[in-house]
Amino acid sequence: EFDSFGILAQNATHSTFENCTVDGTIISSEEMDDIGGFIGYAEGCTFVDCTNNADITSEGGNIGGVIGDGNKNTFTNCVNNGDIYADEDEVGGIAGETDYGIFENCVNNGKISTEDEQAGGIAGNTNTAIFTNCKNYGDIICISDENSADEIGGIVGSAYESTTITECENYGTVGNS
Repeated sequence: EFDSFGILAQNATHSTFENCTVDGTIISSEEMDDIGGFIGYAEGCTFVDCTNNADITSEGGNIGGVIGDGNKNTFTNCVNNGDIYADEDEVGGIAGETDYGIFENCVNNGKISTEDEQAGGIAGNTNTAIFTNCKNYGDIICISDENSADEIGGIVGSAYESTTITECENYGTVGNS
């Protein structure tokens, strides 16, 4: 049984991913957390010009187009084109959850859906993160009446502890269905 999953690697530490593209489909029928198009859990990694084209469906949480969960990662010019759905929380086009992350010029084009909370075009949940010149074009949807679109946003679902968002734009619909 895996505790995280990604098309390129389950986990990564202090690694660089540059000019990478992933395609395909990820479907997790178990409540597994930390699922990313590239990496399930990443720490101290750098992602430059990385594109996720994979659709991801999961019954768990911490789901993202590039990483599911991570700490102290940098994302530059990363793009998510995949549609991402999670039963649980912390769902984002680039990262599901991240602490001390830096996001520059990242774009989400995919639909991000959750039946829980904390969903965003770039990241679902952040603690002490920096977002600069990021754009979301995908719809961000909470499909549960229970939470009524709790903690969802065009760029970030939940931003805690000194998160900074500068010159970012949202063009997608944000709400519940």
